[in-house]
Amino acid sequence: MINNVKLLLIITVTSIVVSSCKNQKENYPTLIPLSDYMPLTVGKYLIYRLDSTVISENAKQLLVRSYRVKDSIDAIVTDGMGRQTYRIRRFITDTLGNGPWMDNATFYATPVNNVNLGESIEFVDNNMRFIRLKAPIREGFTWPGTSYINTTQSDVQYLNDWQFSYQDVGLPLTVGTQNFPDAITVIQNPDEGGKENLSDPNVKFDERNYSIEQFGKGVGLVYKEFIHWVFQRDVINADRYYFTENSYGIKLTLLSHN
Repeated sequence: MINNVKLLLIITVTSIVVSSCKNQKENYPTLIPLSDYMPLTVGKYLIYRLDSTVISENAKQLLVRSYRVKDSIDAIVTDGMGRQTYRIRRFITDTLGNGPWMDNATFYATPVNNVNLGESIEFVDNNMRFIRLKAPIREGFTWPGTSYINTTQSDVQYLNDWQFSYQDVGLPLTVGTQNFPDAITVIQNPDEGGKENLSDPNVKFDERNYSIEQFGKGVGLVYKEFIHWVFQRDVINADRYYFTENSYGIKLTLLSHN
């Protein structure tokens, strides 16, 4: 009788453990591959409208110049740490695409799957290495996207301690005339500053930093907006004001892709 009770107890406990493990497995969210939102394949290209914000010659205004650009993954190379990296070449032409495509820039995208660092996609732009995407892709997940950038340099101090975060994960998104049924938004830096009336002679300083990227599933980057500017006015002569030299911005809006 005692043996039967022991056997029944073992069976009951085992059933509870198995059931508990099964429930935990069912409730654990499925990890979304980063490549779903940033496919990296040689031959892939994306064509954008590029609106570039620059300062005027007298540095008193911000102007927008528009172009058409094509980002094309043209090769797999090895980065300085011996990792497989995708080289992305950017070509530029006029907004209508009537002129020739001219070389404009080169970027590098590196998928990372490290025991200590986890899974991410690093992106090198103008010799600055950003952690563009990081697992897990889930609402509100945050990571230090600019942690590899030496922000002690005076011209990029504004990038210090940017915390990237996911928003609107898996929701539909409209960019221009295109609809993407499944997309994610990465808030790289919430809109900060830029709230002052710069025509007011009493405003001596203002700064704006804002950056956002949006990715469509199976497509890649579909929209990007980045702006950084610093405004200063002479404390004595209010007519002397200017935007600092490294004030700039870009907006990318996807037009087509393969």
